[in-house]
Parts: sequence; C-alpha cells; structure tokens
Amino acid sequence: MSEKPPTPIISLREFIDQLEILNDQCQPYLNIRTGEFTILTEEWKLTVRRLEEEEDPLSQFDIEWQKEAYQEAREILYSEDYLSLPTQYDIHEYQIMKDFCYEVAPEHLRHRLLDAISGRGAFRRFKEAVYHFGIRDQWFRYRKQAFKDIAIGWLELNGFEYIDDVEI
Repeated sequence: MSEKPPTPIISLREFIDQLEILNDQCQPYLNIRTGEFTILTEEWKLTVRRLEEEEDPLSQFDIEWQKEAYQEAREILYSEDYLSLPTQYDIHEYQIMKDFCYEVAPEHLRHRLLDAISGRGAFRRFKEAVYHFGIRDQWFRYRKQAFKDIAIGWLELNGFEYIDDVEI
C-alpha cells in the first residue's frame, strides 16, 4: 500500500497573485503535489482538445518549446495533479466594487461611487473615481482582503493548509 504524499502548504500571497492576473484568455492551476502555480492559456486548451484524436499529436509541432508546451497543457488538463483556481467569473469583481462602495464613508462619496459603477464602463469610471477622491489605497486594501477571503475559502474547501503571508 502506497502512502499519500504530504499536501503542500500554499502561500496566500502567491495564490492572490494568480487571481489578480485572471482574464478570459488564461486560467491559473495549482499543482497539488508541488504547490506550484501555472497558467494555461485558452489557446493551448483549444490546441490540446483539437489534437486529442490525432495518432501522433507532437508531429503537429516543429519547434521543441511547442512540443513541451503541448505536453504541459495536456498534463494540466488531464492529470489529477492539477486543480483549476477560481475563474474571473467565480470572483465577481463587480460585486467586490459594489460592496466597497457601500462601505465608504462619508455618504455623499458612497453615492458618487455607486453612480460611477452603474451602466457600461463601470470598471473604468470606478477606477477614475477612486483616484479622483483619493481613496485608491483604501480600494486596493479592500480588494486584496476580498481576494484573500476567496483564496482562503478555496484552499480550505480543497483541504490545503496555507501560510498567511499577505500584507494588507
């Protein structure tokens, strides 16, 4: 009977760094054996899926780094060693902005921020508003705390221990 290897202890700072680079073209993954993070682009996901039925998929690549990238992407997608981190759609950054607005005092500033996040262009207007009103640092601390809470929730749900190395 083989013994299960120990679960790595994850750095909250590194986890949050991964969440902060999320977009619709890349997805971070955690290697559950090593505790290392890696990014898989949407392009490589599609390439792996497109070549699934090929007898020799590596023959589709002429350059060595492409072959290595394909093998790594395939490992990430099909191995039990990798877990996908929350996506940008799991994080709901708009809701984080809205919650921040409700926490801001004084009331007139709260209303100005809430106006800024309504309708198209909400993210841009919100960013301009927090700079204009001099509360940029307050916003970044709030956002980092929200990301920290998301990271802790995900890590605990998936049975990982973590190091709280985040300065807020």
